[in-house]
Amino acid sequence: MTKTYQATGIILKGMPLGEADRLLTILSPEYGLIRAVAPGARKHKSRLRGRSELFVVNQWLIVKGRSLDKLLKQKP
Repeated sequence: MTKTYQATGIILKGMPLGEADRLLTILSPEYGLIRAVAPGARKHKSRLRGRSELFVVNQWLIVKGRSLDKLLKQKP
């Protein structure tokens, strides 16, 4: 059973994770600090590349994980 939720937040921190992923720290008024992985966000043709930069405000669809959450898609 997948646990998904929507959150609006601003990206405060981004770090490389593996070859193509990015680990983001997002501040959300509903959920507080969220640490989530943006898969493929460092690839040149990724849709998440521009949306995963610092101080960008987005509405995210997030899947709850064991230790880290995973970003599925964003809405402007």
